[in-house]
Amino acid sequence: MVIVLVLDYAHREHPLLDQCKATLNQYGLIVMFVVITGSIAGSLYYSSIGYAPCVLCWWQRMMIYPQIVILGVALWAGGFSKQLRMVSLILASIGIVIAVWHIGLQSSWGFVAGVPCAATGGVYCNTVPFKIFGFITIPIMSLVVQLFISLINVITLRNRS
Repeated sequence: MVIVLVLDYAHREHPLLDQCKATLNQYGLIVMFVVITGSIAGSLYYSSIGYAPCVLCWWQRMMIYPQIVILGVALWAGGFSKQLRMVSLILASIGIVIAVWHIGLQSSWGFVAGVPCAATGGVYCNTVPFKIFGFITIPIMSLVVQLFISLINVITLRNRS
């Protein structure tokens, strides 16, 4: 999708690029709905098996959870208005910033200040409960979902204007 976006902004003409953009225009909303639904199900599953979310996890969830309503309304209405698409893009963009901050906190990047998450007895934000394949943490999963939603929104917004 990044390649489609770059080539689209470079005004490259290619039949495969046109086919990718047409497919995203036709199925992008459904794909975003499925990805967001899976993301919400995953976050609820991790909470149910004992991985308590920290404050930054909750903020990332606050950017993802409303998306299911936005995308559901768009599916029910038979299309994605520019206004709903912009709200979805803004939520995902804010979520990206929070996820990058959270990843930096967990990875001990020098420019990221600590967040006193456990002041009320909760989970510290720099805690890494597990890693999939040795590097994929929960904030990285959130970042990937929100980047995916943002990319589809940007590509389809650009193609409709």
